[in-house]
Amino acid sequence: MGCMMKRHFQIVLMGLGSLFLLAACSTPTAQSAANEIIRPEGQEVIVWHPYDGAAREALLQQIDEFNAVNPWRIVVVPEYHGAAEDLGRDLAAAAQAGAMPELAIRAPAEVWSLGAAVVPMQTYVDDARFGLTEDDLADLFPAMLDIARDPKLKTIIGLPLGGEGVVLVSNSDRLAAHNYFEPPSSWPLFREVCQAITRDTTNDGQPDVFGFGFNPRADFATAWLNSRGGSIISDDGTRASFNAAEGVNTLRTLQETASSGCFYRTTDEDMIREFARGKVGLIFAQTTQLPEIFDAVEARGGFRWSVAPVPYGRRDRTLTISGPAWFMLRSTPQRQLAAWLFVRWFSETPQTVRWSQLTGLLPLRQSAAQGLAAEFSLNAGLKVAFDLLTVARAQPDVPQWDSIAELLIHAVNAAVDGNDPERLLNEAAQAADALLNQ
Repeated sequence: MGCMMKRHFQIVLMGLGSLFLLAACSTPTAQSAANEIIRPEGQEVIVWHPYDGAAREALLQQIDEFNAVNPWRIVVVPEYHGAAEDLGRDLAAAAQAGAMPELAIRAPAEVWSLGAAVVPMQTYVDDARFGLTEDDLADLFPAMLDIARDPKLKTIIGLPLGGEGVVLVSNSDRLAAHNYFEPPSSWPLFREVCQAITRDTTNDGQPDVFGFGFNPRADFATAWLNSRGGSIISDDGTRASFNAAEGVNTLRTLQETASSGCFYRTTDEDMIREFARGKVGLIFAQTTQLPEIFDAVEARGGFRWSVAPVPYGRRDRTLTISGPAWFMLRSTPQRQLAAWLFVRWFSETPQTVRWSQLTGLLPLRQSAAQGLAAEFSLNAGLKVAFDLLTVARAQPDVPQWDSIAELLIHAVNAAVDGNDPERLLNEAAQAADALLNQ
């Protein structure tokens, strides 16, 4: 009886061993079969975008090429949905109706309201078969990936098309006439130059040529704080940080500089025009605005002008960037994979070079430098910004960004008008914290 039970037990063990062996051998096959289910071949991908004019033509050119060359026979179909505000309304309505496109081009802060309808791209970035390689990740500028990264989870929500960065633009001839042969590289020197080149040319006791065209935009204010070593929001996106010492010092510098009378208030509509006609000698601008500045200056007869980093003093130089990104919206696994393959292709070096050439946006990759050599020779400011991308910082990506930006702009304006910078920033930070923790 004991021998029979022992033999029976051995047979059972052998049988179980065979089953385990079969299961072990069959697992990769089962996984492969599961992977084979999600195939992108022949899928149609709808893209909603806000571009018209030259930007629309650039996008269509890229899409046409992908449709012609991709081996999966994926067809990307672009649809124009008006300006950013109109596109946002259409996306919200589509999310309610459950009839969304596979991809949309949006500013990162504008997609949070869509909630679970947005499919984070981190899963596709990490995919062993279709994701980004180690070489890809080493080539992509980290700050570009941060443009659409969740600050709390540190995951990539969307993939940028490219970026634009804040730079200082100077009238070199005006500065040289006052013995300044380089753009101001520190904030004390910025104040000195601003005051020196402000002039009363009509002898009526009032300045009519000013040092700085002051335009208190949120992207500029973010760059000013970053250049002083400060930040707008904590790394985890849970609290405001612009009221730290660096922020207070930035606003005090602006206040002291403005009190000398060298600021001339401008708007987005007239900032470049006032620079081109010589009304102001210094402005801040986005790199995408450099061609417009060139055309405006040339139309006025021309003068020498230059592009430099935001003043940084003894700190490391930096560049504050922002830009539009691709966002994937929930559909079928097959269409989502097809959408990702298009986005991945768009981010590759030849395409990011061409997109930069067509739109003026900074490229995603370090390897784009060679392909942009001709553009760098014609647009020195673009080269200045490109060389700063390795130390760049992205504008915060939080759902409350628009409201926080308004708080920041109010504080900057009020400080320039003579109010206490520390009190202003503390009040703004308290309001921002309430928004971030709703």
